[in-house]
Amino acid sequence: MLKNIFRLPSAFAPMFISVFLTVVLVLICSSVSNSCEESKKSADQKYDVTLTLTLKERNEYILKENGEYVFANTNTSLINANILNVIKSNAKIKSVDYITNEFFFQVGIMCPQSVFEQINNAVLTGGTFSGVLKSYSSDNNTRYDIGAVGCTDEKYIPSALGADELELKVSYCDNCSFEDGIIISKKLYEMYEQPEAIVIGWYSTRTSGKFTETEDGRYFLDNELKEHLDELLTKPDAPKLTIKVAGYYECDVEDMIICPTDLWSKIYNAQDYYNYETGTQNYYRDNINAFDECGIAVLKAELFSPKETVDVIQELVGLGINTDDYLITANDFDYKFAVSQIDGIHRFSETIYIVSMAFGIIITLIMVYYSVKKRRCEIYTLLTLGKSKSSITANISMEISLVLMVAVVVAFLCGLLLGNSIFDYLN
Repeated sequence: MLKNIFRLPSAFAPMFISVFLTVVLVLICSSVSNSCEESKKSADQKYDVTLTLTLKERNEYILKENGEYVFANTNTSLINANILNVIKSNAKIKSVDYITNEFFFQVGIMCPQSVFEQINNAVLTGGTFSGVLKSYSSDNNTRYDIGAVGCTDEKYIPSALGADELELKVSYCDNCSFEDGIIISKKLYEMYEQPEAIVIGWYSTRTSGKFTETEDGRYFLDNELKEHLDELLTKPDAPKLTIKVAGYYECDVEDMIICPTDLWSKIYNAQDYYNYETGTQNYYRDNINAFDECGIAVLKAELFSPKETVDVIQELVGLGINTDDYLITANDFDYKFAVSQIDGIHRFSETIYIVSMAFGIIITLIMVYYSVKKRRCEIYTLLTLGKSKSSITANISMEISLVLMVAVVVAFLCGLLLGNSIFDYLN
């Protein structure tokens, strides 16, 4: 049997080559398909996708009371507390970061803690104090208010300030970090004589105007104001917020306060103050949420899995984040590009797999028929020598089966080596 195989290479070699190539291609395509599946899993872990939620601009011409038309944004929606809670409650979202909108409050209701203690002492003893900041100069303009912006992480400070990251310098006080307090401009930091903490609320130097300045630049309280402040100090619910100064920033932007979002919300509610002119305390911000009143400028939500991007967007839209007012974008271009390349290779390998199987089977059957036909003379001679048809058929079948089996084994070994190499390369 082996002698016949080696004696008739022209009959068995095409059959061997056909099976060998078919099995090798099938194994390689199978390895490529497996590699593509692993590569997609790897891409799912490698790429981070973040959804960004902002407000859409709907610019339209609006008729003013004076009869003039102005081109303005008519979208009055906000990224408020409800939307924030909807996004945070989504199980497919890994983390949420955001930058709030800026709100302004009177600089006169803010002073260093040391000055506040002097005012307390002045209320009790009738003495003088210094350090009250009613207004300050900013870009050659007198400003009576200051803006406050909150963000969830210090990496968003440049965006919150609207500053170039390369030109911005943030310096922290000793043993302080972003989460510990507020960050103010270096100008205010020096004007307040490097304060450790700032008090917001309780009194207003701008609205009262009853801090009389002495010749040496200090202040004392008028008797009428002193009586009211004395009464105010006895109330446990007097509006007052003391915040640590964590550091200061240096860059060419308007002076403002940057802080974590929880402090931003507290500052908003601390704008209640005693108004001498009306003889009352202003509590108009009671039970008002800063997120509902001012809203969020930009919200970023990092997903657990990039492949869930479309599902998450559809879920958010279904929960009320409508596409007319809000814009949701995803930075998933790199992930989609990588997956599209992997899917292209996968489809190509599946096509080659099917074609190889089909052509391999057809060509192998043709090669078997060709091998038997090529041995017609030998079969006729064996029949004339008295060999039975069943014996001849069994011998030829054994020879063909042996060739096919050897071809499959050799192809299997070669296919594994090549397939593993391709698998490792693609991964």
